[in-house]
Amino acid sequence: MRSADSKRNVIQKIKNYIAAKVTVNNSVMDDMVLLNSRRVLYIAILSMITNIVAIMLLGLENPTVGDSYEAKWHIGINASHFSMFFIMGVMGTFSFLLRKNRNIRFMATLQYIMIGILLVFGIMVVCIDQLVTANITTFLIVCTMIGAVFLLRPLYAIITYAISYVAFYIGLGFAQTDPVILLSNRVNGITAVAIGICLSLISWKTTLEHIQQRRHITAQHRELEEKTEVLEYLAFYDPMTSLCNRRRGEELIKQEISSMRRYGHESCIILIDIDHFKYFNDTYGHPFGDGVIKEITFLLKKSVRESDMVSRWGGEEFLILLTHVSITEAKDIAEKLRKIIEERIIVVNAKVINTTISIGVAQIKPDRNDALEIAYKEADRALYKAKEEGRNRVAIATEDDKTAIASVHIEWRREWESGNAEIDDQHKILLELGNALIHMGLSVVEQEKILIQLHLFINHMKKHFSYEEEVLKAANYPDTQKHAQIHEEIVEETLGFRDAYFKGEIKSTAFFSFIIDKVIIGHMLQDDVQAFPYLEKYGKHGR
Repeated sequence: MRSADSKRNVIQKIKNYIAAKVTVNNSVMDDMVLLNSRRVLYIAILSMITNIVAIMLLGLENPTVGDSYEAKWHIGINASHFSMFFIMGVMGTFSFLLRKNRNIRFMATLQYIMIGILLVFGIMVVCIDQLVTANITTFLIVCTMIGAVFLLRPLYAIITYAISYVAFYIGLGFAQTDPVILLSNRVNGITAVAIGICLSLISWKTTLEHIQQRRHITAQHRELEEKTEVLEYLAFYDPMTSLCNRRRGEELIKQEISSMRRYGHESCIILIDIDHFKYFNDTYGHPFGDGVIKEITFLLKKSVRESDMVSRWGGEEFLILLTHVSITEAKDIAEKLRKIIEERIIVVNAKVINTTISIGVAQIKPDRNDALEIAYKEADRALYKAKEEGRNRVAIATEDDKTAIASVHIEWRREWESGNAEIDDQHKILLELGNALIHMGLSVVEQEKILIQLHLFINHMKKHFSYEEEVLKAANYPDTQKHAQIHEEIVEETLGFRDAYFKGEIKSTAFFSFIIDKVIIGHMLQDDVQAFPYLEKYGKHGR
């Protein structure tokens, strides 16, 4: 029983192996045929040259007149080369025409016709040569050439050479009467056929591996290109809206600034923020908020020109580059967009809502090296102004707006003194660092400089919190642990806002507003006040 199962397994493995080989061979047939079609043309040309040279050499010799073997050989060889010359001319012409049309079926037929003609020619010349010599050199050359030049499937090669040997065996029997020579030539013919088969198998296998390797490399290149395209898309476009992201948007704006410098036209940017977007997320969930963003994206793209660029600037904020427009025209376009959004009924997940947007408009001034930074700051200020004035409106930043906002400065007051000189000094430093951050955020300052200032602010804040906790503990403040927990939460929130700001997910005004409300006023001037009596007592009596 086991023996029978083992036998069936072996047979099945053989069948699977053969089926796999057949599949692989079938997969490269078209490539092999195309290669053979080119070789048919080259062989035809080479054969015609060879035939002409042979005919010329035969013409230099004077054949023996009469019915001698030499005369018959001369006539037969001449006729063979003349016939072969014209046949190869026809084959070459067909091959050239078929290569242009790339007809695989006819090309496959033509290659076997060419192989058959060459084998017939080789056998015929060998038979004629028997009149003057006993060798079979021509048949050996033809078998070798076919095996080395043409790419034949292993099974087809074996069948082709088997048929050619049968024809060689029979034809030689008519041409050679000496039994010893006949037997010798037939045995040598087997060698010629074997050489041809070996060469054919090697050529097929080598070319097959080359084609597979080439396909594998092509597939890898295609896969790499696809992955590169995906990475480029992820690097430059927002996956949710398919809009270009802030990074790509900045590149396009810089290109437009270069064009403005060259041709002298005007262009503007408008900064858009969805009003009360946090309410949608908190009330209906983030998927609903994403649906609102997608709907707004659709309306914005639909409502601007193809030459304009709509980008998702971060979170619920969009930036549109309006090319070849003045500040007045940009404001009109912004107003049109505002009305479109206001009048639109948005349906997301079976929920119907109305929403509005606030817009800040700024003109790009290409004469400045930091034209992009200036335009963005102005648009951001204008957007802040639109929000402050009640939302759902369009605003343009003016020089007065810039001066008023940039001059925001929180002064230290006497009533903020805690009674502990060291903590008061630390509070004053924290206040000045915060003022500097606010000023930098509302002025035209590079992000790298803001990052340095922010690093100083956070480090001082951590140092101050640590010192303050030690003093409160020493002063026997009952809520010291709770106060320390508040410190920890403020640090985490500050770091989170910092990361979101530099990723472009929130506006600078939102971040710096957090510093004022949460850190300076919310904690330093509210939470700390509750501990002032203990700090004052500790400041008088010491440790």
